[in-house]
Amino acid sequence: MPSLRLPAWMGLCFISLVGLSGCVREAPFPMLDYRYHQRGLIKVCYDPAHYHRADAQAIAEPLCRQVSRRAEFQSEQENQCSWSSPMLVTYVCVSQPGEVLPPLQQRNNPLRRDNYVPIK
Repeated sequence: MPSLRLPAWMGLCFISLVGLSGCVREAPFPMLDYRYHQRGLIKVCYDPAHYHRADAQAIAEPLCRQVSRRAEFQSEQENQCSWSSPMLVTYVCVSQPGEVLPPLQQRNNPLRRDNYVPIK
């Protein structure tokens, strides 16, 4: 069986790529998928080595405030986002305590990011 030998420049590129990826510090960011937002779910990716869950909550709160709700923690999953931000936190947009709001509309939702054209 012949041995597989890579050129030296390929090994050097791989080592530098791995070294640089360890230096990347990506700020927490929301996943902008309107299908989640229509159901009142906000998913935020962050790096637990540099940020805390409170930083992810600070991103989810304004998104839920657009529909007069607050963000409530639902779940946290590892290795669901990019390498530089592997933690995925899910928040549910719920009404304020003592407040009863109508359900989120499936269309014309303010959290929806694409251009919706109404059917006439």
